[in-house]
Amino acid sequence: MFLLAVVGGAIFAIIQFALANVLEKQETILYYLQQQDHSLRKQFGAEGKKCPNCQYEFDAALSSCPRCGSRKA
Repeated sequence: MFLLAVVGGAIFAIIQFALANVLEKQETILYYLQQQDHSLRKQFGAEGKKCPNCQYEFDAALSSCPRCGSRKA
């Protein structure tokens, strides 16, 4: 019975480790995509708005701030 608990715990730890690696890789990919989007916007001069509430800069085509939802922009 003890051996079964140890094996089960080891399998659980391996699964948790694998999931943590997947999440870390997704965050890294998202970071690089955001960097690429930012550089493309700079390069092509895309217009943007700045939210008066949270100071987040977003696309001028949007009617509200994607971060806080304010429609004052």
